[in-house]
Amino acid sequence: MRIVEKAQLMSASEIDRTLQRLAHEIVEKSGGTKNLALIGIRRRGVPLAQRIAQAMRGIDGVDVPVGTLDITCIATTCRRWLRTRAAIVGYFLRRR
Repeated sequence: MRIVEKAQLMSASEIDRTLQRLAHEIVEKSGGTKNLALIGIRRRGVPLAQRIAQAMRGIDGVDVPVGTLDITCIATTCRRWLRTRAAIVGYFLRRR
């Protein structure tokens, strides 16, 4: 198996600067942080939401609440639903 080296898209300082800009955009478009909360999708989205909230704290001095959304249950439920529907459709197609 050949190993492919990945290219670095952004440096640490560029990522920090981008998160700061993103935090400013969110605060501006939301009219402040008063009625604002961030939800991170479990795994990589949670640390991202926490970093954005930390950047927002530097803007308004307010702690923006951060929640976590775990979508694994939703994905599992969707797969079961699709399998059930496929079985029902297959049953009716076989009856023809």
